[in-house]
Amino acid sequence: MPSATFIYSKRRQKMKKLIRNSVFTLALLGTSLMANAQKIGYLNSAALLSQMEEVKQADTQLETYQKQLQKQFQSKVETFQKKYEEVAKKEKAGLLTKAQLEAEAKKMQDDQQSLAAEEQTLAKQVQEKREKELQPILEKVNKIIADVAKEKGYNYVMDSSTPVLLYADESMDLSEAVKAKLGIAPTPKTEIKKN
Repeated sequence: MPSATFIYSKRRQKMKKLIRNSVFTLALLGTSLMANAQKIGYLNSAALLSQMEEVKQADTQLETYQKQLQKQFQSKVETFQKKYEEVAKKEKAGLLTKAQLEAEAKKMQDDQQSLAAEEQTLAKQVQEKREKELQPILEKVNKIIADVAKEKGYNYVMDSSTPVLLYADESMDLSEAVKAKLGIAPTPKTEIKKN
């Protein structure tokens, strides 16, 4: 029968081997986890786009287009208002029969609905033109964001202009790198004065 010392020694060796294997396994697991760690960066797309000359030009063109449409629409509204005033004057003077007044009221209501529908159509036209104008700019920006993310080893880039981002380490901000690639001057850093 083996001695107690021999059994204790064997158990101790097994325990050391188990601990050594566990430490080795944990080290491999930790290395594997670190290799698979996701690197996440962020930028403020609203601020970035507002500084782009192409966006400023597109906004100016859209504003001109919208003003032209509004001018045409305003002319129709003024015509409608004049017709309404004429009908109101005729009614006040007693120049319209009840049937004529009802017919004029129906026509005015139809014209008003037509104007409301046209106003919605114009708003939709402006929105569609905006999307058309900005699409190539957004594609350019998205490509550059992807290029910067790849260059810097980021797996994901979030937009800090949306309320989804709750915290961001400023060292992960890619805005300045993307601005540099777009040819936009960097944002001057402000210092916080301590009292």
